[in-house]
Amino acid sequence: MNPELLNRLTGIGGIIVGLLLAVVIMFLARGISRRQHGLDERYLYCLTKAKAFSWNATTVSLALAWIIAVMLDGISLSFFMITALFVIHCLSSLAANFYYSARN
Repeated sequence: MNPELLNRLTGIGGIIVGLLLAVVIMFLARGISRRQHGLDERYLYCLTKAKAFSWNATTVSLALAWIIAVMLDGISLSFFMITALFVIHCLSSLAANFYYSARN
């Protein structure tokens, strides 16, 4: 096996294992919090505010990465990848707004 391919597979495997561990830890923490009656309105308020702040920070980060990608590489694959991420990021917000507006 090519060493470069092995490095790529190791990297992809590390990402997948890390994501799976994060999901397992999230479910364990949520179960512990549920048993301790920690999933109340205050928790939901803090979670909503944290996600909103995170969304805003991600928007700014993507815009900065977009500018840096254009400055360093010009219009290249990285530019289109960041553009796709930004579009998905904004469309997900739009879809969530429509969904939650329709529920209320």
